[in-house]
Amino acid sequence: MKRCLSSSLSICLVSSLFVSCLEEDEGAGIENLSDKLDGQRFDIGRTKEFIALEEMKIKKYSQAKADMKEVERLTAAIAQNEEDFAKAKVSFQELNESLSTTEQELKQARMNYRAQVRKEAIGQNIDLSETMGEKFKEVRVMAISPLAIKVYMPSGPTTVPLKDLSENVREMLQMGEDEVTEHLKKQDERATARAEKIKKWNEGKANRAKEASKQEILQRMKDLQEEIYEREDAINVRLQEMKAWKSKASNMDLDASREKNEAKSQKIERLAELARDKARDLSDKNSDSWVVVGRLKAELEDLKRRGIR
Repeated sequence: MKRCLSSSLSICLVSSLFVSCLEEDEGAGIENLSDKLDGQRFDIGRTKEFIALEEMKIKKYSQAKADMKEVERLTAAIAQNEEDFAKAKVSFQELNESLSTTEQELKQARMNYRAQVRKEAIGQNIDLSETMGEKFKEVRVMAISPLAIKVYMPSGPTTVPLKDLSENVREMLQMGEDEVTEHLKKQDERATARAEKIKKWNEGKANRAKEASKQEILQRMKDLQEEIYEREDAINVRLQEMKAWKSKASNMDLDASREKNEAKSQKIERLAELARDKARDLSDKNSDSWVVVGRLKAELEDLKRRGIR
């Protein structure tokens, strides 16, 4: 079609040239006709070049238009993927938070159940003879910790470590190695914190010895005195509770001796024994508290010997 267009154009131009030449003055001659033909050939070549150039531009434009549509499609796809990713991220975060909450709730439920089981076990008789021997056939539970249980025997309170308990007893009291691990971890953390506190205090004490930090020592003395008062008050409260439990046990023993019904008498005696156990527990706590108070007082006296009044 391009060749037909060029041929037709050439024919038209030549025809036009001849017509023009016939109408012109005869003096122009054949030379002018040759010059005009050369000019027409030049114009045809320029026209072909123009057409080719425009066709190339049209081709590039068409390609660019197609590329632009592809870019728009890819941009829309990317935007949709980003939106889907954002939704998935939100869903993942919600699921993660839900799992974390469920895990915490389950852990708390286990802790509550363990505490309830152990609370109900205090004061009850259990059989430890499978691992501890026949004399532990029927012993009364006094206290339960992750590492051991404390039981009452005719010879007095006895502590039985976790490793010496049978699987049945461990399951009954909800005791296990996982709790031991967590308990020891917390103990280590507390011990580390105490060691760090003592280290800082010793460093401060060394600095005070060098710099005579009177105000800091005075504040420490005040804190020690307040802690001593608080612990002594707690000891006095426990002493009153001990007296009350002992009095209650004595009254129960009297009631048991007067009770004619054997079953009721035995029940009253068990309650009296529990009351005495409560008094013993309070006595043990007071013993520990007196040790702490003694240490605090010694530290206070050490500060006073430095001449701080």
